[in-house]
Amino acid sequence: MSSIHEKLAHLSLEQIDQIMARYYIGLDPVKRLVEEFRIDVYPNNLYSLFPPKIHEGQQCPYCKITLISIMPSKSELQTYVPKPFCPDCGHQGGEHCQCISCGQIRMIREEETRVQKMEIIFEAFKPSGQKIESWDFDLEDLVYFLAYVRIGANEDFHFVESLDGLEQQLSPNRNFDEQVIQRLWQKGLIAIHELNTPDVFTFIDGKPERFFTFKTKWRIGSFLTSQEARNFVKEVEDYIREAYSSQDRGDILPRWEKIAIQECLAYLQLQMDDHNLPFSPGEKTEMVLKDALQGYSIGQVFYFIWGAVQNAAAFYQRDGISIHHAANTVPGTIQRRVEKARAGNWNIETYRRDRRSPQSSVSQVFYTTLMKMTGQGIERPILFSPPSDDPKTPRISEKIKE
Repeated sequence: MSSIHEKLAHLSLEQIDQIMARYYIGLDPVKRLVEEFRIDVYPNNLYSLFPPKIHEGQQCPYCKITLISIMPSKSELQTYVPKPFCPDCGHQGGEHCQCISCGQIRMIREEETRVQKMEIIFEAFKPSGQKIESWDFDLEDLVYFLAYVRIGANEDFHFVESLDGLEQQLSPNRNFDEQVIQRLWQKGLIAIHELNTPDVFTFIDGKPERFFTFKTKWRIGSFLTSQEARNFVKEVEDYIREAYSSQDRGDILPRWEKIAIQECLAYLQLQMDDHNLPFSPGEKTEMVLKDALQGYSIGQVFYFIWGAVQNAAAFYQRDGISIHHAANTVPGTIQRRVEKARAGNWNIETYRRDRRSPQSSVSQVFYTTLMKMTGQGIERPILFSPPSDDPKTPRISEKIKE
């Protein structure tokens, strides 16, 4: 029999066997047993002092000692199923054993499984391996690439953090974030990093079908060393700094317009959320914003957006229409007010960025690094000619009435 509890130490082994037998037979009240054998314990806890059951022939595979199990209470006896364990390391056996040795084995197996899955993943998403050069890519690709690397690359350029791990916004909104990452990956500017865990991917029939864009870490290029990656980023940065003077203005205009539309969509989403108005932008909304940006800056379009959303919220409260109906009036209101402003040649105030949606990295690279704008890029209309650093156009607020 194993070691005896200190509260039973004054008893002989025969007496302990007698107590246990009488306890489980149940003819004697437990209180009588406690008093008769002078045991210092509450009657309900007497069973917890009993020596454990020894499982002869069952040994711990790590400690090489016989397994034991705790004796049950009288009320548990009918459903009692012994759970042998090692008194030294706690090993219980089974896939859910929490002992240190089983935990280490599970970790090794999990790592082997992870490595196997990652090998399958790399084979499925294998990069081309071709050498990358900055002049092999469109200017838009390189703007997005530099914007991502600036805020996501670690100190030695070994990896680029996932979107969910960034402290700064990559682009004006999350939908555009996903488009940017997918574009960079498809162009070969970034490749899936081995630091990723299998849970970043979805598997169907044991094969990875896709990855979660916002959770994926990346490496720069296909198989670049840290030094090669650093040199490539520097080359891209130098190229972008000089690109505006060498690029055809017609090439830059649609890129500017695309980013400007995303800036406006982000601001519109923020305003709609403030009034709990449902918002799901489509082609119509983008067409309205694209038209508004013909002659007006992003900040001025913010002005039109703010007024249209305020009008929709008031319409909902005042006229008792459905909230979806109210939300659907916003694009049309923006369009009407823009057209009235153009027809009347009104001077429109330039709104600033909302502090809850600061300038994104894509915007910084495009407006500051490429376009050499001293502001945040929302003060000037989309132009073919180089921007002036000292605008003289007065900004006068004028309420646009329906």
